[in-house]
Amino acid sequence: MERLRRGRRDRGASGCAAPASPPECAALESRVLLSTIVNTGLGDREVPPLWDPTDHNGTLLYVNDDGVHGPELWRSDGSQAGTTLVKDVRPGADGGLVLESSNIYQAVRDNALLTVGHLTFFVGDDGQHGVELWESDGSAAGTVLMRDIATGTDSSTPTHLTNANGRLFFFTTTTAGALQLWTSDGTTRGTLMVRDLGPSHIAGAPDAFIGIVLVGSGEPAVDQVAALGGTLYFIKRVVIGPAELWKSDGTSAGTARVPTGVNLDPARLYAVGGRLLVVEPTGGDVWHVDPSSGAATRLSDFPSNTVIEAPIALGAKIMFAAAPGDTSFEVWASDGTPAGTRRVFQKAVSSYTVGSFQAATVGDTLFFCPDHRQIYTTDGTTATSAPIYTSERFLDLREFVGLDGALY
Repeated sequence: MERLRRGRRDRGASGCAAPASPPECAALESRVLLSTIVNTGLGDREVPPLWDPTDHNGTLLYVNDDGVHGPELWRSDGSQAGTTLVKDVRPGADGGLVLESSNIYQAVRDNALLTVGHLTFFVGDDGQHGVELWESDGSAAGTVLMRDIATGTDSSTPTHLTNANGRLFFFTTTTAGALQLWTSDGTTRGTLMVRDLGPSHIAGAPDAFIGIVLVGSGEPAVDQVAALGGTLYFIKRVVIGPAELWKSDGTSAGTARVPTGVNLDPARLYAVGGRLLVVEPTGGDVWHVDPSSGAATRLSDFPSNTVIEAPIALGAKIMFAAAPGDTSFEVWASDGTPAGTRRVFQKAVSSYTVGSFQAATVGDTLFFCPDHRQIYTTDGTTATSAPIYTSERFLDLREFVGLDGALY
């Protein structure tokens, strides 16, 4: 593991801030193997390595397969002694966290663990209640089935676990194939169905499976969600007509369509820097959508074959990467207006692979890597023209994390 620390700005005799010194890089050699992780392929299933780590009130919770228990919930305080299995939700090699390769499961997998307040939520199957929502306080006794929504061995298959200002939102599928929106305060009594949203899938794609349960046929009706304050926004496909933008405040009356003129299928939805963004991933457009009225403002207009990577907040600015064609990689900054949207970095490339962009913020600096090899920085106005760090160990640079004023 490498660690990059931002350069300090020292004050001169005049009291003015001197230019920041270059970021310092140091190898962290005192490393401890916290746990043994087994990555195996089982038919269509693939057990990921360290999967979806989350900060649970100062303790790391993550999904791990040690080769004995299958994918289960683990915890670590950073020491070998403090790295343990939290609970064997489903005894045996299958594990209690559902691992299945399919369109709808990707939605589950994207939010394997979600911490809201003092509880961490996950989707599990103990072999008796089907695929349902579980919660954990980090202890074995406190890791329990939150609610058996589809009673017995049937599955409600919760997806898109989202934290909206301390309240959990998620979607379920009934045995009849209906999509439902739920909300929860972490208690059984406070876990309520908000609204029935129609079919869980829209015809036109191969069948999707969760475990051995056929939950629908076609594309998932909802596959993009974002939380802005205490409101959940999501893109909903319909049987006839274009995809729609919806919002919910956790009540049935407050769950409604938000009219907008943006093409939402396909599109990705983000809440960044207090703004709601719609990104056409290969269409070249980034839109700022007013969350109340749905009025949309185009922030960028790239060629139709441009790849747009996930935006990230840097102070009051929105940063995102764009790869127009296969010859250029660019980083853009936006204040949410077309006039305030400009390119701050450009690099010629022979080709660009989707997902290569890695980024994290440390204070007022964005560290980014366009190729898994070199790290650059920007403050949102200008960027370093040469990399501040280059990996020389033939290892890909992945999973950037900003912590305590340093990049890991």
